Amino acid sequence: MNHTRFIFRPATLDSYSKAGIHLSADQETPTPITTYGKRLMTGPSSSRTTGWLSITEQALWVAGIVLLLLWLGARSHSLIMSRFGLWQFQGVRTISSTEGSSTIGLEGKARVDFSLWSSKRIQAFQESVARTFKQPIAVLRIPSIHLTAPVFEGTDDLTLNRGLGRIAGTGTPGDGNLGIAGHRDGFFRSLKDIAPGDPIEITTHSETDTYVVERTEIVSPDNVSVLNPQPKALLTLVTCYPFYFVGDAPRRFIVEASLQKRGNHVVRTEPPSAENQGQR
Repeated sequence: MNHTRFIFRPATLDSYSKAGIHLSADQETPTPITTYGKRLMTGPSSSRTTGWLSITEQALWVAGIVLLLLWLGARSHSLIMSRFGLWQFQGVRTISSTEGSSTIGLEGKARVDFSLWSSKRIQAFQESVARTFKQPIAVLRIPSIHLTAPVFEGTDDLTLNRGLGRIAGTGTPGDGNLGIAGHRDGFFRSLKDIAPGDPIEITTHSETDTYVVERTEIVSPDNVSVLNPQPKALLTLVTCYPFYFVGDAPRRFIVEASLQKRGNHVVRTEPPSAENQGQR
């Protein structure tokens, strides 16, 4: 009987290395290099890093969506308010009455002719329509020069960017010398084409008063006599002059119109006396 002898020889570090196994001097169990590498890549530290990156990415996506929605909301609000503001300058008068109060509204599609306006005034108008205003006290219309504009109380910059303004201390529609101011590079630029005999309508919540232009004149800024009370009901329009002057205009363009019809009633007019003629 043949006996085979087995001789055990301890493996060396070199023999494990040749077999693709890495074994350190103090390691009892060999660990394949490929497996060890995978353990390094998929350890707890790597998982935490990947988790934080995922959370950050999701947060950025949410923030981006929120900002986009905010921008769309602001844009929509601006467009809606601009359209609402423009609606105030076209159409016919409507009256909505509640107990003890009436409000003026203008209906119809918005059409404001900016063809004569300066770019600065157009921008100021567009910014003003997003602001909250009280109802206008009246609407001024001059058919001969295709002008329709709301009349608000006061003549501050914001009011005159939005429309026309009643000059404080002057008369009211149909009573006294009603003074109305406007910008020469905005609504009132078309006054350059107005002429004696042109009708001007002032519509309030109760009626429409019709004035007829008597004359135009150019005065200095400190000449406020054009706004003095007169024996008859007048309408005085005031704007800066020249209309296309660059910078602060040095003069004032005045349109004087007398009341001819109040509502459905024709106003009886009398020729001015010699004393009144000498006041101007």
